[in-house]
Amino acid sequence: LENPFGVEIYPNPANTVANIKLSGAEGSNSVQIYDMAGRTVFTASVEGNNELSVDLSRFEKGLYIINITTDKGVTERKKLLVQK
Repeated sequence: LENPFGVEIYPNPANTVANIKLSGAEGSNSVQIYDMAGRTVFTASVEGNNELSVDLSRFEKGLYIINITTDKGVTERKKLLVQK
């Protein structure tokens, strides 16, 4: 049985760093973070079930949308609240 794809964001709310942990993922996965105006503020690639730490020092406080797309085209969307 295949593991379902999952994403965990912690801490959330965050102020200095946010960790994005993938589970049930294989291959190369795309991570994109957008501000509420729809601008891309961060992009990265994560291999398999790895964890990504995002430095938030250049992020303004507010709400962000994190899109994670697997190599199979499955997309998970999460919200991240940045507090300063």
